Amino acid sequence: MSGDSGGQSTVQGHSMAVYDAYGAQQFYFPNVLKYDPDQFKGNLLSEDHSLGDSLVMHNPQFVDSTSTILSKKLTIDLRTLTDYGFAEGNTGAQNKAAFQKAIDDATLPTEIVIPEGAFIVDPGITIKNTVTMIRGAGAYQSRIFSTGTAAPIITQQDGVITFCEFRDFGLDGNGYAANGISLTEANHIKIENIDVVNTNNNAILVNGYSIDIIGCRLFQNTGNGINVGGHCNNINIINNRIYGNGAGGVLLTPAYAEGGMSVRVNGNDIEQNKFYGLLAYGVKGLNLDANYWERNGEIGYPYSVPESITVRADIHLIANNFTLIPDLSKINDTVSIRGNQQTAIGYASALPNQDGFIFTNYAKNLTIENNQLLDASKVNNLLAMYHNNLSSKVTDRLYLANNTVNSIGYVGSYDPATQNPDTAHLIDIANRELTANYLDRNMLLWTAASGTTGTLIKTQNIYAGNYSFLVTTGDRVWGRTIDLNKSPELKGKFVWFGAWVNDQGSASKLMFIINGAGQTDSTAPLAGNGKWSYVSCGVYIYETDTAINVGIRNYGSGNVLINSPSLCAYGMPSNALQVEKTTFYLSSVPTSGFWDIGERVINSAPASGQPKAWTCNIPGGPGTYSFLSEGNF
Repeated sequence: MSGDSGGQSTVQGHSMAVYDAYGAQQFYFPNVLKYDPDQFKGNLLSEDHSLGDSLVMHNPQFVDSTSTILSKKLTIDLRTLTDYGFAEGNTGAQNKAAFQKAIDDATLPTEIVIPEGAFIVDPGITIKNTVTMIRGAGAYQSRIFSTGTAAPIITQQDGVITFCEFRDFGLDGNGYAANGISLTEANHIKIENIDVVNTNNNAILVNGYSIDIIGCRLFQNTGNGINVGGHCNNINIINNRIYGNGAGGVLLTPAYAEGGMSVRVNGNDIEQNKFYGLLAYGVKGLNLDANYWERNGEIGYPYSVPESITVRADIHLIANNFTLIPDLSKINDTVSIRGNQQTAIGYASALPNQDGFIFTNYAKNLTIENNQLLDASKVNNLLAMYHNNLSSKVTDRLYLANNTVNSIGYVGSYDPATQNPDTAHLIDIANRELTANYLDRNMLLWTAASGTTGTLIKTQNIYAGNYSFLVTTGDRVWGRTIDLNKSPELKGKFVWFGAWVNDQGSASKLMFIINGAGQTDSTAPLAGNGKWSYVSCGVYIYETDTAINVGIRNYGSGNVLINSPSLCAYGMPSNALQVEKTTFYLSSVPTSGFWDIGERVINSAPASGQPKAWTCNIPGGPGTYSFLSEGNF
């Protein structure tokens, strides 16, 4: 070559060689045809359909790539519905047949394209596993209507379908179609930029796992905007607008105890859904972040068990299938509600206040923080709970922080003698107003308010840094009074009275009482388990109350230990209380209980010349004491 012209030699149909000016071969191409325009023309005009895509090569643009004929490169079968007679103006039955034939003809992984236009499809179509995508030209450019059939517009074959996408088209149920998209057992599904309106039930219903619903507009359906059930694992509901649906915005109802793992509802606009914005049970790992909620729950959700009660709230977190009787297999566990904004139904209108932004009857690892309420006066409380401890529980830390309001209230009727909240000591409100323990833990001064049998005895058992007292079998109510003239800040607030308790393996339990209101609650998760457990009773203190009377009573057969009683305002959790050694006061030397050497009892009413305190020098029950005078005290 070297500047000199090289020679070429070809043998048609066999090969081509390239030589330099000195006759040395530089390149060799086997089996190469000499260019012949007439030959290419003949291939293009041939009736042999196998020649078409074999004449077109795909050349990847990367080093060491290999050219491939087009038929081997295209692994997805692309079908446009216009090829099947799908056209505007056609009858519903005709378009149904065309759409369904495109699906039924699919033997390879197939992508189906809905053209621009408005099309009637009655009844709906049934997809199968070979369909990998149904897409249109846009949510408002490609639209499918129903004109009188109650079937879903898009449903699935029997069994399970997987790995399918729906995007860029609209569905209008026209008041007839049961659902827009109804997938009864489907996994790895993506639904994006779909507009679904006017169905007679749910806009989108999917039972399965690994479901992404993104950027959809779901308006004015009779049921829910989005209804996800089945395994309900790995669900992403992101950036949708869910507006004006007759039931709710989002319904999450896992069908299995191991379901509901990892569910994210983020960045959505959820407005004016009549019963609720979102209702969930059985979800484990629920994130509700950065959504906008407006005027949801105007009608409210009508619970009927254990009582008829209508609750108005944007978010409902319950522990059973639309009932307030808890089922431990259906509790919501580990829920985060962060960074949301809310406008209540009563904002700028005469509609009633909402019971709460959030409603629950069973809170387990629930965190609510950094949420903004446009007009908090239109929401009775940030969190509403069911006011019946037989059907409403807090089992782990319930944390509220940096919301427009951090209040908790209750809805529902209840028996004030037995059904008051019994786990308020788990509620932790950041920057709480009142942090003190208003109850002296010196139970030597507790007196029998009623009853004739049973004793309250100091023991040598130490738990949580303090000596325990024994409540023996009997009908006595042991109590203590807090003067609200000395603590007026507790008026008009919810308070809880609680303590550590241990049934010592017996069948007994303690009833905790505040101002005559109590609850029937075991002193441990199971009666007779012999372990320490924290128990409390919560009540509302009215502005007109002058005192708080707290009390305990032994129910059952056997003695119960109690340790470190406390009285606090809501928001002060038991694990945040400072543990200080109890100071014992009594007006005379102890004559009961069990004492250790060095324990001191201060004289609560010393007269002139009387001891200021007594110190135990011989342990036992009731012990032997040395007097402490003013000088050596």
